[in-house]
Amino acid sequence: MEVWRALLAHLLLALSWVEGEAGDAARCLEKGFNSAKLLCSSCADLRQFDLAAVATDCESCCTDDGGASTLDNVKYERAILEVCG
Repeated sequence: MEVWRALLAHLLLALSWVEGEAGDAARCLEKGFNSAKLLCSSCADLRQFDLAAVATDCESCCTDDGGASTLDNVKYERAILEVCG
């Protein structure tokens, strides 16, 4: 019986964590930020345009990329290759 209680407690904890993550993503989308694709180094660039208030919201929704805003470790969702003949 104790094993079932422990298992149920872990399951409830996992479900509450998933709900929290989904709520955070929805809140970010309402603000105009897509957490799945937003890199934190992009948020840092907003400050140079006097957008510190927006940058703060951006940083709460971004995915940490180690601050690498150079092209060293950048991965793109897709690319278009055009061959001109």
